Amino acid sequence: MKVLKWIGIVIVGIIVLGLLLPDSDKKTEGKAEVAETSKEDIEVVKSSETNTEMMRTVHVEVKNNTDKLLNSGQIKVIYEDAKGNIVGTGLGTILNLASGASKVVDCLAMDVVGASTYRTEVTPLMYE
Repeated sequence: MKVLKWIGIVIVGIIVLGLLLPDSDKKTEGKAEVAETSKEDIEVVKSSETNTEMMRTVHVEVKNNTDKLLNSGQIKVIYEDAKGNIVGTGLGTILNLASGASKVVDCLAMDVVGASTYRTEVTPLMYE
């Protein structure tokens, strides 16, 4: 009789675990997927810089060359001195850039001293 009781407990335990564990065959719809594309999918069309005493702003025009909406992405501005040493960085955020669309993103940096040039790096983060 004890054996049947333990078999029943094991069967009920397996059923409960089956209900609690996630189903690996379920598809997640409506959620954004992580970007698996190259940086060239988001193109830097042009950039320009404005300076104040304490802050530098790089205005970067980006274009979405994919067939997906870019929910979010990041632009990093890297400031270098004449010898190529990094002397500062700035950041900007790309939000909701439609397929084929362009927009200007402002990237802000503070306390950059001794920079002679800058370059930009675009990282797409999430597409819909």
